[in-house]
Amino acid sequence: MKEKNIIDNNNNKINSSKKLQLIILLSFIILVPIIVIAFNNNSNSNSKVLLNFSLQLYNKDTNFNDEEEQSQNPLSLVKYVQAQDNNGNNTNKQQHQFNRKNNVNEENYFATASTTRIAGDDYYSTAVAISQIIYPAINDYTRPNAVILVPVNDPAVGLTSVGIIHHPIDSPILYTDNDKLPSITKEEIKRLKPDGIPVVDNAQIMMIGNISDTVYDELSKEMGLKIFRITGESSIDISANVDEFMSTMHTDHRDEIMIANLDHLNYALYAEAWNAHMGHGFLYVTDDKGIPEPTRQQLEKRFGGAYLYLLGDEKVIPKEIADELAQYGHITRIPGTDPYSMSARFAGFKDMGNNYGFWIGEMPRNFGWGLQEAGHNYAIVNPEYPQDAIPASILSHRGKHGPMLLIEKDNVPKPVETYLQAVQPSLTDSREQLFNHGWIIGPPSHISIANQAEIDSLLSFPLPQQQQQQQQQQPSVQLSPSSLLQQLSLSSSPSPS
Repeated sequence: MKEKNIIDNNNNKINSSKKLQLIILLSFIILVPIIVIAFNNNSNSNSKVLLNFSLQLYNKDTNFNDEEEQSQNPLSLVKYVQAQDNNGNNTNKQQHQFNRKNNVNEENYFATASTTRIAGDDYYSTAVAISQIIYPAINDYTRPNAVILVPVNDPAVGLTSVGIIHHPIDSPILYTDNDKLPSITKEEIKRLKPDGIPVVDNAQIMMIGNISDTVYDELSKEMGLKIFRITGESSIDISANVDEFMSTMHTDHRDEIMIANLDHLNYALYAEAWNAHMGHGFLYVTDDKGIPEPTRQQLEKRFGGAYLYLLGDEKVIPKEIADELAQYGHITRIPGTDPYSMSARFAGFKDMGNNYGFWIGEMPRNFGWGLQEAGHNYAIVNPEYPQDAIPASILSHRGKHGPMLLIEKDNVPKPVETYLQAVQPSLTDSREQLFNHGWIIGPPSHISIANQAEIDSLLSFPLPQQQQQQQQQQPSVQLSPSSLLQQLSLSSSPSPS
């Protein structure tokens, strides 16, 4: 009887426990929808709109609490707009979005996992967009020393000016017209507030080329900026004068000199990324004059000779000119037969060894990127638009240093494709994973969005279908990345032309 009572008591406890569990479950079922509905109503009043762009740049001098002031401020890339909830109702929250006053279209900022497009509606705004990415100017550490101002209609002067980008100048290139300073360039100079270059009498503007006194006076008298000017009768003279300025600033003439043909500038574009990275010499030859006198005079100033790197095959810089240049130093011709193949080969090119000069304090020779593995950044440019490439060279001086590759609007040339396949990342341990990235320079009218997607696939891990396609396209003997690079002759020891 006693045992029966114990069993009945246990059964009662179990039944009570089950009833309690059922009550809790029913309460949960009833309360959860009520809580979710209340939460949604609350969140709708504070929901955020999805921004069109992942990149947001902020201006230190902009009062973000003043919507009217911000909307009238042309200096900043961002402005406040009234946010809306999912039902299109205005909320009290405000979000950032790109300021259309800077001539920036949404399609110009199309980005993928491994590429980012930098572009404006014209050369002026593209140069400004690049400047704002490299120099956010939110404090003294993110401002440039100066601004390098070059004429937009003279890419030969622009190419010459790239070497100045490097330290101690440390400045972006912006464009101007010969007789008028564009408003977007003027406002960008105001935003940057350059500190001044101590070794150039604290100059805040490096004005390169034959820009009118009207622009000079606007910068100097109206804006109160200190200006250092480098001019010349021609692009050849300006190139020689820039070389002399650099030599004076460094108290030495650089022994590594790039030689470009003034009549074939697209063969020199890819090399400007390296020049911004290192600040070497850069001089011109021409089809009709061969070695112009200003170039000859600068070469003669190199003590004991120099290392001359020819940016072009024999169609661009003929053997006769190369032979004449040999009297001024050692000649190395960058391999390739067109601008596209030369850009791919130069990305993997490296020339190292001894240098000319005194044995005391002698600097070793170290010319070229020599990149033959994954984990790097590239600037992607269409050589038909050299004014895109010139300001983009600073991407190899600050931020993600890396080579410049040249492609067509709707096509990735085979040498560039082969190089990118050779340095394409492969899956490794997550703690040691390497990634590639590409800056796409210019609007979709210069490099199409479809071609940007193709570049993205070449920079990223190959998908299974891509691997299968690549294997089908390869010969029966599979090539390793090093073999692909060897085929491209990417690493080249110096050899006479």
